[in-house]
Amino acid sequence: MPEEVHQFCSSKPDEHKDLQKACEAMSVKYSSGKLIILSQKDIRRRVEMMKDFHIKNLEQKAKLAEKVTELTSSLEKSKKLAESNTEKFQVDKDLLKYVVGTKGINIIKAR
Repeated sequence: MPEEVHQFCSSKPDEHKDLQKACEAMSVKYSSGKLIILSQKDIRRRVEMMKDFHIKNLEQKAKLAEKVTELTSSLEKSKKLAESNTEKFQVDKDLLKYVVGTKGINIIKAR
């Protein structure tokens, strides 16, 4: 297995279920940078055909997981920044319609 997918594979052990089904293997496990495939039949040809697809799929998933982590972190920072620039106040129920405006126009302008 390529090094760029080692961390992803160790953190997500169920990512090999598709390969297991496609190869008709009994078990596919990741351990120490290698995939261990157990089967009662000779499935070497199937594994050879499927391994490149499986590795590309894992690489894409690892990149997407990294991107999601980065975006989540960025979103949290943006949220904190937005919350720090917020002011809260109370308005009487009778005056609420004037604050909101017709079809929410005052709220839209305030944004």
